[in-house]
Parts: sequence; C-alpha cells; structure tokens
Amino acid sequence: MEDLRRGIRRPGCTKRLTLIQPTDDGHIESTIVGRESEVARLLSVSSDIVRERIRVLTRRDTIGRTGVFLKLAVPEGASFEEVLKSEAESNPALRRTLRGRR
Repeated sequence: MEDLRRGIRRPGCTKRLTLIQPTDDGHIESTIVGRESEVARLLSVSSDIVRERIRVLTRRDTIGRTGVFLKLAVPEGASFEEVLKSEAESNPALRRTLRGRR
C-alpha cells in the first residue's frame, strides 16, 4: 500500500495471461506463456505459481467456470422459459450469459 501512495509502479500479470511492465510513459504488455521462469523472476514469485496460474486460467477458457451460477424456483404452472426470461430482465449477468450462448 505504501508503494501505491508513493506512486511506485510494479510489474504484474492479468487474467488474460499478459505481463504488464511499467515504463516511464506507460507500460509494455507481453505474453507470459512460454516465459514462465523469466516472468517468475520479474515478479519475485516461484515458477510453480506462474505455471499454476497459466494452467487454471487456460482451463477456465476451455471449459468455463464451474459452480452454480443461478438458483431459481420454477413455480407450479409456470414454464422454465418464462421464469428464465423474467429473471433475465432484472439480471444483467444472466442476460450476458444467455446472449453468449445463442
């Protein structure tokens, strides 16, 4: 937190597996895949941590996130489609998910 207050910028990685290296007038972005040891050294972490993040995030891209996204009760006499449409009207995350699966 102190570095942030003093304006000190540090290298880091994004969830898109991109290395961000600060420069005087911005930053440089580059892939971390295939450069695990170099990236680990730049970030002062172990290579195992970098490899684990690559494994988890590429798996997530391949099979998606796991877990329950939404629990809805479908009342007697209502159709699943009606309940889903009604929920999507008030749930932006659900709308995005449904649009992505057309």
